[in-house]
Amino acid sequence: MLSRTMVDVTNDRRLFLAADGAFSQAFQKTWGFGKGTYTGCTLNGKSHGPGAGTVLGMHFEGNWKLGNLEGCNGTFYDNATTESYDGCWHKSLYNGIGTYKDKSGNHYNGEFLDGLEHGNGSYYSG
Repeated sequence: MLSRTMVDVTNDRRLFLAADGAFSQAFQKTWGFGKGTYTGCTLNGKSHGPGAGTVLGMHFEGNWKLGNLEGCNGTFYDNATTESYDGCWHKSLYNGIGTYKDKSGNHYNGEFLDGLEHGNGSYYSG
């Protein structure tokens, strides 16, 4: 059963928005690979369905499957380095077609496999 939640893992708590608009709480110590915030759907205590999360200044948004970014139309942005990625994901790694932009403004548009540039693609200078 999916539930719409707002998770504030920085303070180790999860707020569930009930159908009547009331909040209930449960505790959670970590989200993904570190502490941060997540807003979206969950399944069995993991990010599952549409949602967005921020941890250590990095923002992730897209569809989740049991705690991992999965499918296309997922985005990543790092506030500290301005690096970004828009595209397809599998188990929270870049997979399929996407665009990666580094901190210098250079970017690669093409295929990825297991988080690395792989296959057909083009590089552009910033």
